[in-house]
Amino acid sequence: MGIRGLQLYFTAGGRIYALDAQTGQEKWYQPLLNLVSAPAVDGRRNRIYAGTSDKRLLAVGTGGRLIWDLDLDGAVDRPPLVGPDGYLYAVTDKGSLYKILDAGNSWRRSSRCS
Repeated sequence: MGIRGLQLYFTAGGRIYALDAQTGQEKWYQPLLNLVSAPAVDGRRNRIYAGTSDKRLLAVGTGGRLIWDLDLDGAVDRPPLVGPDGYLYAVTDKGSLYKILDAGNSWRRSSRCS
């Protein structure tokens, strides 16, 4: 679960939801195939990140649109971490740690440790 501004983001049932943090009213939801992790919110980039059981990391805009997805070596069932250095960190069920830079409408993999 993540909060940005006056919106609350969470995942459930294969969807990312955005709620008004003050009223609890649903603002939008986006169904995403095989979504399993809780979201991570990056307020600087206006992005929500989450992982899937089919080995993908997803970037969704704060309006609900899928921006990009990245194929990894395993499922991403733990929430990614937005680091203070601006990089996104994701761990797969294969034990790999990825350091990723969100480059706008695409991504740039900085490194992978196994």
